[in-house]
Amino acid sequence: MPRLRGAEVPPAHKNLYVLNLPLDVTTDQLAALFATYGTVVHCVILAMLDAQARRRGFIDMSSPQEAKEAIEGLNGFVWHGYPIEV
Repeated sequence: MPRLRGAEVPPAHKNLYVLNLPLDVTTDQLAALFATYGTVVHCVILAMLDAQARRRGFIDMSSPQEAKEAIEGLNGFVWHGYPIEV
């Protein structure tokens, strides 16, 4: 598909990487938080902490638009005392 010069291409990603999750949060709680922005297709919290001792996970939204809205609404949101990064 050819791209038009100067045309904005909509985002195609709907899988989000989330950093700095609270240590006591559950997968169901994380999915519920993101569900305020659309349909959560899949949610997982990784068992191991990253190099900075942060908990992280993945959220798969049903559309790129929902993912974009979740990023805009939740990036930097302080949840249970933790500022999450989306």
